[in-house]
Amino acid sequence: MLKDGEYIYVKSYYCESTEDDYEKGLVGGVCSYWNGNDNKSHDMKFKSIEEALKQVLKENCFDWNGMEFWLDRFNEIGGENERGCFEYHTLVDEDNSEATDSQKEEWKRGKRKLWGCDVIVTLGIRSERDFTDEEHNEL
Repeated sequence: MLKDGEYIYVKSYYCESTEDDYEKGLVGGVCSYWNGNDNKSHDMKFKSIEEALKQVLKENCFDWNGMEFWLDRFNEIGGENERGCFEYHTLVDEDNSEATDSQKEEWKRGKRKLWGCDVIVTLGIRSERDFTDEEHNEL
């Protein structure tokens, strides 16, 4: 996929949580939002899409479960603004930590609140090259 001198980078990402009722699904508005502008992935170079998405989840203390849990928004939704955009959904607790199996069981029985957290990542490709003689002379 990548040509010599090219690498994948994280253009941006954000996470937003909305209360998730087991019976009704997502209810209410976004109650928690954060972005990755100050995180390590913002300045990293990746050799694959998977490597970049793994880093974003790692930064947010979410487990990697495989590419099959990511929605490729461009292929699924279409629209030019969705190119390079991937979405991941997980359940989180009140601290925005990934919900444990026991927390999920309590949630299903109506004994606990959990939130649906969407992680939306936009990736791009950059090229790294040396200055040409002409460009170097213009410096």
